[in-house]
Amino acid sequence: MKSLPLPSRHQQDILAELSRPGPHLVVHATAGAGKTTLLVQAALAQPPGTRQLFLAFARDAAAELKKRLPAGVETRTVHSLGRFVLAAALRQRGIRLLPPRQGKYRDLALELLKEQLPALATAEAARFLQELAGAARLHLLPAADPATLEQFIAESGLWPPAPPGELRGVFELLPLLLARGVREAEQGNIDFTDMIYVPVVNGLAVPAYDLVSVDEAQDYSRLALEFTLALAEAGARLVFVGDPRQSIFGFAGADRQALTRTADRLSARVLPLSVTWRCPRRHVELARLLAPEIEVAPGARGGSVVVIPEASLPAFARAGDLIICRLNAPLIGLCLKLLAGGHRAFIRGVDLRERLRQLAARVFRNGFDTPHERLRSFLSSELRRLEERGFGRDSPVAARLADEIRCLGHFLSSPAECADVETLITLLDAAFSRDGKTITLSSIHRAKGLEADRVVLLQPELLPAPYARSEAALEAEACVQFVALTRARRELVFTEPEGGLRPGVSPGVGGEDALAGPPVPAWNAVLGLVLTGRHGRAVGSSPPGGRRGRTRLFHS
Repeated sequence: MKSLPLPSRHQQDILAELSRPGPHLVVHATAGAGKTTLLVQAALAQPPGTRQLFLAFARDAAAELKKRLPAGVETRTVHSLGRFVLAAALRQRGIRLLPPRQGKYRDLALELLKEQLPALATAEAARFLQELAGAARLHLLPAADPATLEQFIAESGLWPPAPPGELRGVFELLPLLLARGVREAEQGNIDFTDMIYVPVVNGLAVPAYDLVSVDEAQDYSRLALEFTLALAEAGARLVFVGDPRQSIFGFAGADRQALTRTADRLSARVLPLSVTWRCPRRHVELARLLAPEIEVAPGARGGSVVVIPEASLPAFARAGDLIICRLNAPLIGLCLKLLAGGHRAFIRGVDLRERLRQLAARVFRNGFDTPHERLRSFLSSELRRLEERGFGRDSPVAARLADEIRCLGHFLSSPAECADVETLITLLDAAFSRDGKTITLSSIHRAKGLEADRVVLLQPELLPAPYARSEAALEAEACVQFVALTRARRELVFTEPEGGLRPGVSPGVGGEDALAGPPVPAWNAVLGLVLTGRHGRAVGSSPPGGRRGRTRLFHS
């Protein structure tokens, strides 16, 4: 096994805690703090015979941990552990657990709609109920409380299949749908979320361990947290490692208060892991405006912050760059320009590719003549439908639709001739195909966990997201901003639009400039610090092909 670096002072404190019996721990680990190294060091420090489990959030993280951990340490994702628990319980009854089926709750929802609300028995309504059932399980929402469900829909961007007055009838089906889902799971028919939902609602027994380390704990849903806490009841000491500043997957079920809830429920000791070994000093100075606790590592390089005209980016980009953006459409447009210019570039996001495929099928189901007009007409029609159902044009669901319509518009306007929907899909697939390509374009959300020597933040004026209005939404956007500032190892690049970068202003859903909800002083301060050049001297040079000689390079 490769030798490990000497532990930092924070790592030493945590390892000292784990060298003796004591309380459960919650470790707040900032971006690039070496948390994986800490988990490996903790495993090595345990006495022989200690029953250890490491829970990772994603399969690739679990696979990476398994390579670095000593033999005999069990490594799983939380869903893998849930599946193990559920399979063991079913095996005692002679029932075999089947592979998860993605469409399980959609099919059950359609059956229920046909039985009880035949007027709404459509594929759209079934998909809505499927998504609502997923959210109710992940967030442990009260399924019989319409007010809570209405509030969740308004904040989450779920597409409602009926006007608000008719949604109550749909809501009444949710408890029935969840009950049927559990009954089917008890016969071995599950979807992905059932792996942990059924063990929680049925109170299934979990294995016994001495020490359980939980990685990326800020991404845990309430459901995953509840399931993991059962391990403490079975006798394990729990160590949760995560960063509340990087809790950006609320839309996928993550609970932004997961670490706080964990500490409260377990009466855990909270310890910092606040030194970043990834980010240069200049980047840490910016990040501290959002997260004052982050510390620069001893001997860290100064790093640089660069501002370039957005139009210069296709000539500025080079192999190895990571280009990130809050919305998807700007990434699509840029990727097509890069590909047309001979760059090898791709967009991360299998989920986005599939949504765009499905959207294209809906928009062009009646033909492909005048495709741009069909896009505009479809967007206008769908926004009207949303308004009729009580969702304004500045709602999350409207913003997501408009963003994805713009994505398709970029493909239609690409240099390659797009004569039919089959060609459109071919272009779309090519943009999302990695295939050895060396420039990565990603939404900020999909870039979490990534890092690169040079990171470009495309259209920083889109932060916070234009539709973020509530206090909770703006807090979530602050986490997205922090993630964006902490991906680069050497150089962080901000793009600047034609009219200049104006802190606190974002383009709205319809393309008009509008205030992005209440002001976010910390992000405005970040942009202000970048634009005024307080990181050092401004160098009046442009990248190759640049405009106006306005690129600013801020060095140590």
